[in-house]
Amino acid sequence: SYGSKLKTHHAEKESGFTETQLRKMIVRFGTVWASNLQENLFKIYYGWETNADTSLVSYLSLYREGTNNLQMLSEVYSTWPMIYAVRVYVEPPASCTSTETYRFGCQCTQSYSPEKCICPNSAQGLRYIPKSRCGCIANDLRGECAPVACTSDSIPAQGCICSQTFHPNGCWCSEYAEDLVGIDRGQCKCILGDQRELCPFTSCTSGTLPTQGCICASQYHPDDCTCPEETEQLVGVPIGQCTCRDNDPRSECNPKPDCAHPTTVTSTSDCPCLAEDDPRVGCEQKPDCAHPTTGISKDVCPCLAEDDPRVGCETKPNCARPTSTTLTSDCPCLASGDPRSACDIDDPC
Repeated sequence: SYGSKLKTHHAEKESGFTETQLRKMIVRFGTVWASNLQENLFKIYYGWETNADTSLVSYLSLYREGTNNLQMLSEVYSTWPMIYAVRVYVEPPASCTSTETYRFGCQCTQSYSPEKCICPNSAQGLRYIPKSRCGCIANDLRGECAPVACTSDSIPAQGCICSQTFHPNGCWCSEYAEDLVGIDRGQCKCILGDQRELCPFTSCTSGTLPTQGCICASQYHPDDCTCPEETEQLVGVPIGQCTCRDNDPRSECNPKPDCAHPTTVTSTSDCPCLAEDDPRVGCEQKPDCAHPTTGISKDVCPCLAEDDPRVGCETKPNCARPTSTTLTSDCPCLASGDPRSACDIDDPC
């Protein structure tokens, strides 16, 4: 939406802004909030007009006293007021789209960087823009701005690497031990292979880091200790201090198996059997003994009390209460009250 990219810019000038400067700001920004020292108030200047008959210039502005209504003014100044502070609304410059110089400037780009273009303030934005157009900054990605050994007691914009001859405060310490000779340990801490006096490296022997540093050990590994070069010496050192390497013996550095998709060689001690579709021996799916089929062995699932379809698991008749269809071969005749015709017994009395 309109104005969403606008930003406020504030500027002050102890000697005050001139009439010409105010006009240029009105042309450039449209409205200018100006602090008038004599009147001790802010006015919003938005233009000027020249009287054709008298050639006097009137400056157009708005102002408000307290909570009163906004007032419109048209003033002719016999003496230019002391405007010591201004505030304007600006939109970030557009990217340059040609080699021509823009009236109000444009931001240098990889493709176009005309004279007086506005340099990006990020290292990424400066890539491929010539150093001759935009100077080096910290962390600059351009090859010609890569930090080199310090050549004086001043640090260039892109920084420099501490050297034996020059090592100003804020220079970067070399990663190579031979480059640190002659540089105080307080500026560049001891590293492996350090040749400086008081920088002999040994394994840490307590939870406190000595001045010259020490090599992290399984028992003692204080903050900022140096990781050992030999992989087997990493055992017991937290991975938060020394990150995992190839063939790292620490268990935290061994990849965990995918227990959601085990293979035939995945150990059940690492991944328990899945409920179904597990290919490993010993993880076969157990039959549903509550609903057995004719192919399920009685050794695996014992016969159900009733409704079991397997041979040998038929439901036994209730011989204490036989029906007229109960076979006498299954249930012998009762002494009395048996409804089966084959069990009628003549009463001898």
